[in-house]
Amino acid sequence: MAAVAAIRDPLSQGARVRIIAGEHAGKTGTIIRAYRGRPCGLDRIYVEIDGGPVGWSVAFKVEDLEAVR
Repeated sequence: MAAVAAIRDPLSQGARVRIIAGEHAGKTGTIIRAYRGRPCGLDRIYVEIDGGPVGWSVAFKVEDLEAVR
């Protein structure tokens, strides 16, 4: 039986992302919390933006972010 490698969600906690929409477009950061597929339908990803205040994060929609490789 072949081993199946786990596919990691590119927008999970700890991932590096680039913001592609809104007032922070073009900035990069690290995901600190990701709420995906919640019952109320509000997918939100909280990103600590590079150069921002320590402990400060901004909530984004999934479509506003892209994974940085």
